[in-house]
Amino acid sequence: MDDSASVIISMFFVLILIALAIGVYFFPSIVASLRNHSNTLSIFILNFFFGFTVLGWIGALIWGCSDNVKPIDEMDMRRRSQNFRIVLFTIIFVFVILGTISVLFHKRVQHFREPDSAQSIKELPHTEETETAPVNTHSIPDETPQNYSLNDFAPYANERFGYRIDYPSSFESGALPVNGDGITLRSSDGNARLVVSGINNPGYTLNDEYTRAVNAIRGQLGYNKLAKTWFVITWDDGANMGYTKEFVGRGSINSFTFTFPSTQQHDYDSTITKIEKSFRAGDIEVAH
Repeated sequence: MDDSASVIISMFFVLILIALAIGVYFFPSIVASLRNHSNTLSIFILNFFFGFTVLGWIGALIWGCSDNVKPIDEMDMRRRSQNFRIVLFTIIFVFVILGTISVLFHKRVQHFREPDSAQSIKELPHTEETETAPVNTHSIPDETPQNYSLNDFAPYANERFGYRIDYPSSFESGALPVNGDGITLRSSDGNARLVVSGINNPGYTLNDEYTRAVNAIRGQLGYNKLAKTWFVITWDDGANMGYTKEFVGRGSINSFTFTFPSTQQHDYDSTITKIEKSFRAGDIEVAH
């Protein structure tokens, strides 16, 4: 269930609780009105202004249950039935309006909140932007492998979608796609592959993409994390291990996936750390 549905259901129950609270609070006035009490208006005033004191509520209820009532004729009964229906429909109408306003307000708040969140993530320094995920249950070591130094990474920036990432400079690029959506890079031995891409979002939510990515895994799911605008999943199918990070915005979806042989995990652990920390999603709130 997504956030919007949860909020709508929560608001619905809140409105029901409010209605019940109002019904209980004005119960003495309702009793007096149904019994056609001679002092219904006075009982309502006492109930309205002093019902919260408990003693005032009890006093209004006792007063409403007293014998000072007026006989109800057939005409009066029809009028009271008509008034009851009017009040009932008015309450339902008010609840529908309040529920609609609450949903619209929630969507409006989300509209202004999400771009700010995406922007703040994009502007954070490399060491604070996101949490780096391990490929399996143990933590990725902070040191760089002996076969890579920090100078062995080259930057790649995508002009169309605005994302950027650092990759091992020994990796070779395949043919670039005509639409300019990304790049595929392979290690010199062809065993490891880094795919970086962007697409315009046709209307998928972050939960949609996370569920799709998890369901597409053929091996065992490892570390996985669902944040506010991005998710990370790792997996191991026995022969190869993989790491995917994907940012999902209203306008575009930018991601990278790094795969390599399971037997070379130790060689690539810190490589993934460097790649992940360098990835900047760009402006995902607009289409490109």
